[in-house]
Amino acid sequence: MDMQLEGGDRSSNTMVYVAVGVAVVGVIAGIIGAVRGAGAARDAAAFDARLKDLERRLGEVATGSEQLTTQMNNFVRNANQTLGDFGQRIAKAERDLRALDEKLATPSSVPASARSAAGTTTTTGSGGTAAAPSGKVHEVKAGETMEKIARQLNISLADLLRLNPQVDPKRMKVGTKLNLP
Repeated sequence: MDMQLEGGDRSSNTMVYVAVGVAVVGVIAGIIGAVRGAGAARDAAAFDARLKDLERRLGEVATGSEQLTTQMNNFVRNANQTLGDFGQRIAKAERDLRALDEKLATPSSVPASARSAAGTTTTTGSGGTAAAPSGKVHEVKAGETMEKIARQLNISLADLLRLNPQVDPKRMKVGTKLNLP
C-alpha cells in the first residue's frame, strides 16, 4: 500500500509519514503521562494525608508525654514531702525516747530520808507518794519486759523502774532480780 501525497515526491511523503507517526507517539506518550500524573497526584495526596495524620498523632503523644511528666514530677514531689514528714516524726520520736532513757537512767530522785520507816510508801519531792520496796523480788523470765512484768503484777511501771535503777530495761537479761513495791 503505497500512499502518496499529491504533488510531492516519495522522500517528502516519507517525511510527512514520519512526522505524523512521531506526533501520534507524542500524543500517546502525553496521554500515558497524564494518566500517570493523575495517579501520582492521588498518591501524593494520600501520602500528604498520612503525613498529616502522623503529625497529629505525634502531637498527641507529645502532649501525653508532657502530662505524664507533670504527673510523675507531682508524685515525686509528694513522695519526698511525705518522706520528709516521716523523717521529722521519726527524729522527734528518737528525741523523746532519748529523753525518756535519760530519765530512766537517772537514779531515783527520792532521798533515803524521805522513805517511810514502814517501807510501804515514800513521799516524793512534789508531795505525792510512791511505793517503797516490799522486800519481794521477781526473777525475769524469757520474753519478759518491765512493762509486761508491771502489767502482770498490777504495779506501776514507774515504781518498778524507780526501785530498780541498776537495771537497764533495754538490756534486761533472764534471771535478773527485780525489787517489787
